Amino acid sequence: MNFFTFNVDDASPSWSCGCQYNSHIDFLIWVLEIDGLQTSTYYQHSDGDHSLRSQGLTLESWELWMTEYIKSCYYEHPILLNNPMNLKGQQDFDASFYYQVRDVGKKENISPSIVEESIRKHQQKRAAERRTFLEESTRFYSNKPIASPGAIPVPSQAEPRLVERIHELWGMFRSGITIQRSQQWDCLLHPSSPNYQPEFMREDGRANGLHMQLKPYHSQLRTLNIYLSSYPYTTKYVQSPIFSLISLSAQSRTRQIFYDQVKQAASELVELNRSI
Repeated sequence: MNFFTFNVDDASPSWSCGCQYNSHIDFLIWVLEIDGLQTSTYYQHSDGDHSLRSQGLTLESWELWMTEYIKSCYYEHPILLNNPMNLKGQQDFDASFYYQVRDVGKKENISPSIVEESIRKHQQKRAAERRTFLEESTRFYSNKPIASPGAIPVPSQAEPRLVERIHELWGMFRSGITIQRSQQWDCLLHPSSPNYQPEFMREDGRANGLHMQLKPYHSQLRTLNIYLSSYPYTTKYVQSPIFSLISLSAQSRTRQIFYDQVKQAASELVELNRSI
């Protein structure tokens, strides 16, 4: 949820970022480790079985595969965006949010005119963002069908034997490897895990440590999506406009190194977005 921050001159939604492990994205990194194919970002693993390259996977086709899948995570299909249930859900969310804003305004004794002007500006901003997002989503999907939930990520225009090998690897990955790899991030993501380290997201006792570390980028990135990979070496991968993929070696899995990687990713995204 976006939270409002009020001041006398203006009001705007506070900045937010998300952090998660995505098994489909990590699968695309894991297959590099299995095959041995190396990229400009993922080059520290040893040579593998060549089972994907022998069926036609190249550096260029892997990079396109990665780009298209990331975009599919970010852009919702236009048909879904315009679904009446989706639109109603957004309207209900906004109505609840504005109710909370007005309630906060009353408790803080903020002038109703300031509160309503803040809400009006937020509504305008949300409408403009939705139009832009819908236009970008329409361009991305073009004639592409809606992928079924949990569908195996497969490169576009891949040869049948390459698709078959990817399906085999996906079966291996889902049979237990993905659980092992996701558990490497329990220190950050799962408070119920015995490996959870609350200091990962805290700083001086505050729960918003990473958010504060990223404050210089709040005005330059509309948000930041942080995905986590279990590639066994410390590296980062970014894709415009807001995507970052972070991996840390076992020895580097500390709060400061994680913060540094995320901040570097944010900085690279700002520069990348400026160049587009």
